[in-house]
Amino acid sequence: MFVVAQSIGIDLGLKDVATCSDGTVVSNPKFYRKYKQKLGIAQRVSNKKHVHALHVKIANCRKDHLHKASTKFVNNNALIVVGHLNAKKLVQTKMAKSVLDVGFSALKTMLKYK
Repeated sequence: MFVVAQSIGIDLGLKDVATCSDGTVVSNPKFYRKYKQKLGIAQRVSNKKHVHALHVKIANCRKDHLHKASTKFVNNNALIVVGHLNAKKLVQTKMAKSVLDVGFSALKTMLKYK
């Protein structure tokens, strides 16, 4: 009896972090946009510790979300194919904040080492 290894193709995007070939969609919670107002207030007040804490919180929320998504992909699939997206070029456009908020390269890195 042969065991068929499941494979999946992942398309990266801004609206949704990942859209998979099996129909699974990983949403983009937009953590930077969520904390943008608090971050602006802390920067105007010049509270460096609070600004740093907010940046750390945003980064940790993003990492947690991407870790959970990448773990699901790796546990359920034997072969994962990720579409190529030139994030460096996208960062130079008007969509820079949105591109950086998604974390494409972090997701690719997590899929590689897992």
